[in-house]
Amino acid sequence: MRLARWLKITGMIFITSIFLVSSASYAKADEFHMVTGAKAPYSSDNGSGFLELIAKEAFGRLGHTVKFNTLPTARAIQTVSVGKADGDMQRIGGLEKKIPNLVPVLESVSEYEFTGFSLSKNLRNLDLKDLSGSTVAYLNGWKYYDFNVPKETSTIIANTPSQLFKLLKKKRVDLVLFSRWSGYYWAQKEKVAAFAINPSFKKLKMYIYLNKKHIELAPMLARALKQMKEDGTYEKIFTKTLKQHASS
Repeated sequence: MRLARWLKITGMIFITSIFLVSSASYAKADEFHMVTGAKAPYSSDNGSGFLELIAKEAFGRLGHTVKFNTLPTARAIQTVSVGKADGDMQRIGGLEKKIPNLVPVLESVSEYEFTGFSLSKNLRNLDLKDLSGSTVAYLNGWKYYDFNVPKETSTIIANTPSQLFKLLKKKRVDLVLFSRWSGYYWAQKEKVAAFAINPSFKKLKMYIYLNKKHIELAPMLARALKQMKEDGTYEKIFTKTLKQHASS
C-alpha cells in the first residue's frame, strides 16, 4: 500500500513538474518569427500593417517580441510547417488537417471578405454566378475565384493588386475580384474611383497558425486576441490600418 501511494505521489509530482517547465518556457521574453503571404495594407515595409500591429500587440501582452516577414503565399505556410518560422499570421480555418505540424490559434485574427470592385456605384446584390458574359480580373493563385467564377466569364489573371486596378481604371474589365479592405487600399493607391459591391461574395474567418512546437502558446495567444477585441485595441488597429481606406 505504501509503495503504491509513493508511486502515485511521485507520478503526480512528475506530471506537475512537466507542466510547470512547459509553462515557464513562455514566461520569459522570446522573439517569434511570424510570416504572412498577405500584402498591403495587411503587411508593410515599415511594420505598420494590420497583421504586424496585431502581432506586436498580442505577443507583447504575453511579454514577447515579433520579427515579421512577408513571403509568397504558398511558401509562407510551408516555412511554418517545417519549423523555419514560428507562425503564419492569417489563414483559413482547418489547415491543420491538411498541412502537417500546424496548430491553430482558435480566436480569429480577421474576417476576409471576397468582394468585387466596379467603376459603377449602382451594383448591388451581385453573385459570382451572375458574371457570365462579363470581363473580370483577379489575382493569380486565388482559388476561391478559380473555382467559383463561371466558365463563360472572360477572365484576366493579374500578378499584382496594382495591375488589377490599372485594368479597371483603363476600363479593360467590368469588375475586379479581390478582397474588401485590400481593394479599398489599392483603389486609393492607384487613384481609381472604384466602388465595392455589397454584400461581399463570401466572408471567411482567418486564423493564426503556429508550428506545433509552440502548442502551449496557442491558447495564450487566443486569450490575448479576445482581450484585444473586448478592450477596443483590435478595433483601433483595424480602423487605423484597414477601415480608413474605405470609400464606399
